[in-house]
Amino acid sequence: MSSTFKHPAGFWILSLTGVFYCFAFGSITSLLILYLTQQGHLATHDAYSLFASLNALLFILPLLGGYLSERLGFRLGITVGLCTMLLATLSLAMPHRSAAIFGIACFAAGNAFVTPSTYALIGLHYEENALLRNSAYTLYYLLFNLGFFFSSLFAGFIAEHSFYTAFAVAAGSTIVALIIFASCFYLLVPAKGSSFAPRVPWPFWARLPVFILTACILILISIFMLHHVTLNNIVFFTLTVVVSLGLLIAALRQKERSRKLKMIAFLILCIFSVGFWSLYMLEPSLVTVFVSTNVNRVIGGFTIPASSYYALDSFFIIVLGFFFSWLWHYLAKHKRDLSLPAKFSSSLLSMAIGYLIFAVAIFFANHTTYLVNSSWIVLAYVFIGSAELLISPIGLSMIGVLMPKGREGLGVGIWQVYTGLSGVISGYLANLANTPAEGLPQQTNPIFMDSFIKIGLGTLVIGLIMCVLTPKIRPLLIKQS
Repeated sequence: MSSTFKHPAGFWILSLTGVFYCFAFGSITSLLILYLTQQGHLATHDAYSLFASLNALLFILPLLGGYLSERLGFRLGITVGLCTMLLATLSLAMPHRSAAIFGIACFAAGNAFVTPSTYALIGLHYEENALLRNSAYTLYYLLFNLGFFFSSLFAGFIAEHSFYTAFAVAAGSTIVALIIFASCFYLLVPAKGSSFAPRVPWPFWARLPVFILTACILILISIFMLHHVTLNNIVFFTLTVVVSLGLLIAALRQKERSRKLKMIAFLILCIFSVGFWSLYMLEPSLVTVFVSTNVNRVIGGFTIPASSYYALDSFFIIVLGFFFSWLWHYLAKHKRDLSLPAKFSSSLLSMAIGYLIFAVAIFFANHTTYLVNSSWIVLAYVFIGSAELLISPIGLSMIGVLMPKGREGLGVGIWQVYTGLSGVISGYLANLANTPAEGLPQQTNPIFMDSFIKIGLGTLVIGLIMCVLTPKIRPLLIKQS
């Protein structure tokens, strides 16, 4: 198997595809709240709720997408998902409200196939206990964040001219991702003992219609759920409970004690990850609105678009990601690696600090304009970016270690379900800051500060609980006879 810089060639192809896919993904997520409020004239409260519903769909639908791709082929799943994503960006580039809702629904459906299939394929390029496994997921995470960084940075400037032009550029990026992936199929080679072959040995002409039909069904479901936000939230809360019970029952049925304990540990870590993801999803919603109205965005005579501040998250992931990738590989090589629970608890504590910095920033806001200095936002994102690197790529890597062999796609889907639940919770958290539509900074600063303090302290408590539980969870991850 060919390799570059120790990683297989397939890893780099998937990473490059991810960069261009995430450019389109990041363009939509960074602009959507502002697009809904400024172009769609939705109230901030309604925009938060719609965005939260989308986040839930983005991360819960991969449960079905991951399962289907596992059965009928990860590579075909990515191809169909990218085509659906292209339809999403083209629809959003049309100046019609109905086209926008259809585009958002296609976005959720396309991601349902692309995300779990890509993560599973990366894992299948490495043996289960390979030293490079954690390093690969962290490196992939920082590489595809290049797409998020450039999209968040430039989409805001393009959108100042036209939101539709920004979405058209995202469509072009999706086409590039499709070309790269389709033309480099032959470079994707599984590790020894692994296979990309579909679990159901149907021919291509039989598998493709199933994917297309499923994509159409997911689009229709997404349109319905986006129009019924309350029902959407109830369904996803219920689904998460069902998935949790199903995973627990599956774990208890495992014959091998080590496998049983690993699946229970996977469930516990998934539950605690909700604390991180709920705050993560506030970045393009609550935090973007805060930056738009309460932060001094004039730097060097130029006014920086509010959505471009979201690029700080990807920037610090990229800058710090190389260090974390090296660190995990170094610690694993010398048998000093931090346990998964320790990394998860560190992530929650780091995220809590980031949001508490937002509150401190408001306390030190300019006494004349009441605007917050941009340097505080940069500092907060140092901790937010670090928190993401401590949980997201590590969480993806743990799936291949803690889930039974051959169930990687389903494992990614389950991980996404808990992330989707976080999307629902983020909607409620965002609406803690119930600010007036035309409120001035001196009126809204106390509201934002109160919200950031509650969110930050709540996450800090969850992180401390995780620290206390770490010694009890760690033994579950150790191979036992």
